Amino acid sequence: MITSDDDNFIESSILQPIVQTFGWTLKDIKTYQEFALIRADFYPIGYIFASSKKAIIICDGETIVVYNDIEYTDVADLILQYGESIIDDFANWHFKVVKEWVIKRHSGEWVSSFSTLKEMPYRTRIRC
Repeated sequence: MITSDDDNFIESSILQPIVQTFGWTLKDIKTYQEFALIRADFYPIGYIFASSKKAIIICDGETIVVYNDIEYTDVADLILQYGESIIDDFANWHFKVVKEWVIKRHSGEWVSSFSTLKEMPYRTRIRC
């Protein structure tokens, strides 16, 4: 059973207001039960998490996660093999390499990156 930890999962109903507080417009987000999946590893590279008039927040990087002594390079493969209910056993997923949320200006210029909502920068502080 998963719980809201604000790093990997958060109650779906409060994600939009949090992202707006930081000055961003939330795009579609994956959910499981009543939780939004906010860890970048749940998304493909290039997935747009949020945006502003000047920038986007996209998923980038690589994932290596070990579950039952098997190494996966994509969380989607793990979910495909075991079914979506494998998310309930998230505590037993062991990440070696994680993806990040990357902030890029519409011109493509890298601005910043973060792994958790706690690290998300205010849009105005990074001038995006």
